[in-house]
Amino acid sequence: MYGNLVYSVARSARLQAEDAEEVFQHTFLALYKNLEKIDDGHRIGKWLTVTASRESIRISRLSSKTRNIGENNELLEEVIQADVDAADDLVAIGAQHETAIESLSQLKPICKDLLLALFDEKPLSYDEISESLGIAPGSIGPTRSRCIEKLRSVLIKKGFFEGEDVSGLSRRALRELYNVQSSK
Repeated sequence: MYGNLVYSVARSARLQAEDAEEVFQHTFLALYKNLEKIDDGHRIGKWLTVTASRESIRISRLSSKTRNIGENNELLEEVIQADVDAADDLVAIGAQHETAIESLSQLKPICKDLLLALFDEKPLSYDEISESLGIAPGSIGPTRSRCIEKLRSVLIKKGFFEGEDVSGLSRRALRELYNVQSSK
């Protein structure tokens, strides 16, 4: 039942068939040795995936010393590390998106709606915003400034800008926040 899962994990690590078979054997041997430690049978698939991934990395390191892959003759280990780094980057971006969405939702509805309207890919005119939000056109600019400052404060408290200059929150950054919000 789980054989195809383990084998596909090894093959997705770009291992050759014989190396994938070795990962398969080592993974199921590890399962046999650790079966009493797995309390929930529903988690066996995840356990096997993690174990097969780790075993794939171990096997690839052993074989990377003798084999190059890819167009640039990259070592297999380098390719896998690049994939791991890319996955880590995606996790970090996902966490930033969650923080941005949460921060935007903590603003008063008028601020959230105003910022989303102003920084949409196709921003509304002040007259359209005025009509849809019930704000006088002349007060949109000052309200926008206050709302941006509130959003910036919430983001700073959440550590969103760790190690960055936070003297201003750019129009581009707000567009990115909007894109994150609208993709949810």
